[in-house]
Amino acid sequence: MAQYFVIHADNPQPRLVKQTVDILLGGGVIAYPTDSSYALGCALGFKEAQTKIRSIRGVDETHMFTLMCRNLSELS
Repeated sequence: MAQYFVIHADNPQPRLVKQTVDILLGGGVIAYPTDSSYALGCALGFKEAQTKIRSIRGVDETHMFTLMCRNLSELS
């Protein structure tokens, strides 16, 4: 099931942020804007979601993903 909603950058709506988190923690895939286009994302550790993104993008199992973090301290 697809959903579309916009989270305000300066004043994010807590209800919509929670919905997004629920989608990610449920193994779902999201599309989010970047500086040049949109990217697909999923929560770390959900192999089925990674497989879904590879299928949507038409890439194979060797395709690497980008890890998104709020800041460098999250890498540890």
